[in-house]
Amino acid sequence: MSRCLLLFLLLVQIWAAHSWQPKFHLSRAMFGTQTDDESFSMRNPDEKMNLSKDSDAKTDYIEQKLDHFDDSSQKRWRQRYYYNFKYTGGSNNIKAVFLRLGGEGPLRIGTVSNEANQMMTLAKQYGAAAFALEHRFYGVSRPTPNQSVDNLRYLSSHQALKDTAYFIQKMTEKHKLKGARWVTFGGSYAGALSLWFRQQYPHLIAGAVGSSAPLDAEFDFWGYLEVVEDALRSQHSNECAENVRKGFQKMTSLMKTKEGREQLSKIFMLKAPLTNITLSYNNIQYFYQVIYENFQLATQYNEVNVNPYKDGYGIKQVCDIMTRGNEDPVTKLQAVNLYMARELYT
Repeated sequence: MSRCLLLFLLLVQIWAAHSWQPKFHLSRAMFGTQTDDESFSMRNPDEKMNLSKDSDAKTDYIEQKLDHFDDSSQKRWRQRYYYNFKYTGGSNNIKAVFLRLGGEGPLRIGTVSNEANQMMTLAKQYGAAAFALEHRFYGVSRPTPNQSVDNLRYLSSHQALKDTAYFIQKMTEKHKLKGARWVTFGGSYAGALSLWFRQQYPHLIAGAVGSSAPLDAEFDFWGYLEVVEDALRSQHSNECAENVRKGFQKMTSLMKTKEGREQLSKIFMLKAPLTNITLSYNNIQYFYQVIYENFQLATQYNEVNVNPYKDGYGIKQVCDIMTRGNEDPVTKLQAVNLYMARELYT
């Protein structure tokens, strides 16, 4: 099977380095890469949707250190968390406490009220108290006024683990949970946090659950693109995979000239045209990533039986777009881009 798709996704031209942050219109760069307050409000979910019919589910905040590794720093911020003691039966001697760790996105109060999710199913079974801690820099848990590069140094798994340790200690004091056995839960990145926390703080928790946790992370993990290509071919058609390959082949070629970059800027409706900036290797890599990530997403969540994926946004939908009519393959890539962005992120 041809691996040309992978080659064209990974091969880019090295350009003179220049500091720049791309801003794409309706792209898979969810809410863009802006560093101002507007982007923060965009990343903050509509709180009217963050409600629960379960009156036992509560929202609160804990004050955290901005930098747990700087003893001289006195800067603090408020981290959001949810909790629910519904299944403890009002006991003053709670035996188990389950803590869902937030990952790279906002947390909803349904995390501690929806009995369909694994943690709450187990909380009901074992009479456990339930907590959920939102990850710093996501949702409304904002350690800094903006996400400048300088501020993002405080966005790390190391800081998040320290947040978690302090949280458990404070909740144990506040709710008189001494003697209760804590168990952390998480999926994907948060799953890795859950397991890392168990490794680093075995004295604070009795166990950890990590679902699909990428513990053995690789810096340049191109292997998943092989899975994506195979899926496009086997679940839809060779034509789909070939059109994706042709689209990236042409896009790579257009990127080499000023005229080509003008064309790409128009096709992808870039707020900052590629011709107005001095491109760097990382800039181009990011641009390509935004586009091919659509196909990674469609493959990863293909026909998952949860909204919105159970009714669309999978391999069939993106491949139908890539194989329709006689449109230019780059135009088809943008059509997929618009489909995924408009339906999933607006």
